[in-house]
Amino acid sequence: MKIAVISPTAFLEDYAAMSNYHLVLAHVYEENMAYREFYKQAVKSGDFVMLDNSAYELGAAVSIGRLLDVIEDLQPTAMFLPDVRFDMHATLKQAESALKELSEKYSGEMMKFAVPQGKNLAEIVACYRELQRMGIDGFGLYEEIGQVAGFKNRPEFLEYMEQEGLVDTSKYYHCLGMEEDTSLVKEIAKFDWISGIDSAKPVVYGLYGIAFSEEGPMVPYPHRPEGYFNLSRTDFDFVIRWNISMLQRWAGAVGSALPRSGNSAWLKPLK
Repeated sequence: MKIAVISPTAFLEDYAAMSNYHLVLAHVYEENMAYREFYKQAVKSGDFVMLDNSAYELGAAVSIGRLLDVIEDLQPTAMFLPDVRFDMHATLKQAESALKELSEKYSGEMMKFAVPQGKNLAEIVACYRELQRMGIDGFGLYEEIGQVAGFKNRPEFLEYMEQEGLVDTSKYYHCLGMEEDTSLVKEIAKFDWISGIDSAKPVVYGLYGIAFSEEGPMVPYPHRPEGYFNLSRTDFDFVIRWNISMLQRWAGAVGSALPRSGNSAWLKPLK
C-alpha cells in the first residue's frame, strides 16, 4: 500500500518526496506557487498525483470550476469529485454535475474518484452503489467512515465491504486520512484492494518531537499547528523521517522513493 505524505510546503522535497504517491489539496495549490511547482514536477516525473477537493480542510469542497482550473494547470493522474460530508443526496448531486462539466470542458486523460457519503451504513452503501452506476474510476474512503457506518473503525468497514461483495476490483480505492491510532495502517494494508492512504500525522507528530514506536505513537495526536502548510522550520527532522519510514514499513511502502533533495540519503524508506 502506498503512502501520500501531507507536508508543509517548505518540506515537500524532504518529506512528500519520500513517496511517489501524492494527494494535492486544491485550495493550497491555488494559493502557493512553490506547492504548485513541486506537484507539477511530480506529475512530469511520472508520480501518481491525486487532486483532492479540500472538503475535509475547508468544511466544503471547492467548486468544480475551481477544480477544473487546477486540473488544467496540474494535469493530475486522478481527482476527487466534489462531495458533501455525511450527506448522500448532496454528494450524488454534486458528483453528477461535476462529471457532466468535466465531460464538456476537459479532454485530458484523468481518473475520476468519488467519496461515498451518508449519515449511516444504509446511506453510505446506497451512495456508493449509485456512484458506481455513474461510471467513476475509484473511491475515497474517509477516516471516520467506519464509525459513521456503525463499526468500531475503518478496517471493520473494509471487512464488511469484502463480506458483502461490495468491492469492485476494476475500481481504485484510496483511504482519505489516517486514524489517530496510526498503527491501524497495518490493518488497512491487509486489504490488497486498497491502493494507498494519505496523512499528515507522521509529520505532525514529528513536529512535536514524538517518534512512532512499533505500536504507533504513545501519546494523543497533537493535531496540525496553525498555519501548517506555511511552516518553515522544524527542530525534529530526524523524528519526522523516522515516522514516515515507520509508516511506510507498516503499509508495505509500495511506491516509496528517496527524497529528491536534502541531507537524507542515509534514510531509505523501508520496503
